[in-house]
Amino acid sequence: MTPREFGERFFDFAATAFRVEARDAYAVSAEAEAMRRFLAGEPYGLEWLDGWLRAVAGAAAQGRAVRRVRVVSRPLGDYARFGLDVARHAVRAGEEIRYLPRERAAALGVPERDCWLFDDARLALLDFDGDGVLRAVEPVTDPALVASQRAANELAWREAVPAEAFARAVLPPAPSAPVEAGRARAGRVSGGGGSSGGPG
Repeated sequence: MTPREFGERFFDFAATAFRVEARDAYAVSAEAEAMRRFLAGEPYGLEWLDGWLRAVAGAAAQGRAVRRVRVVSRPLGDYARFGLDVARHAVRAGEEIRYLPRERAAALGVPERDCWLFDDARLALLDFDGDGVLRAVEPVTDPALVASQRAANELAWREAVPAEAFARAVLPPAPSAPVEAGRARAGRVSGGGGSSGGPG
C-alpha cells in the first residue's frame, strides 16, 4: 500500500488507532520550514499540520482515540525536540502522546517497529528508507503478530510518560503557535506525516 492510499483510509478505524514511533528522525518536507523556525527560536505556524489536527479533533469528538508512543534516544536530537514541542498542539486537539526512552523500551522488550494498530486488530507496518522517508505501508493479517504487537503496545503505554510531563523535563520554554493557524486542507490526510504528527 502506498503512503497516499494509507492516508486516504486512515480514519476508517472504529475505536482506536495506536502508533509506535521507533525512529529518532523522519523526513517530511511539509514540516521542514516549521522545524527550521523552531531550531532558530522563532515562532512557527501550524498550516502544514492543520488537516491532521482537525481530523484528530473530529475523531475525539466521536469518542475515537488516537494514541502514540514515541521511543526516543537521549539526549533528544533536533528532530525529536521539534516533535515534542509540536506534540502539545496535537494533545490539545485530542491526540494522546507518550514518550518512552529507548533504553527503557529495550529493557522491557518492546520491539522497535514503526507501525499503526487499528482497533487492536489491524496492523500496518511502516517502511521507511534510510533518510526517514515513508516508502510503503504493509498491512499485516497474521494473528500472532497482531497479538504480539497489541501486547507490546499495552506495555509501552503503561511505561511511557505523557508528552506534557516529558516536555517539562527536557525542553526550555518555546514560542507557541496557535492551533487555529492556517486552513484545513480538504480531502485526504497526508500519509507522510512524521514524528510531529500525522499517520506516517
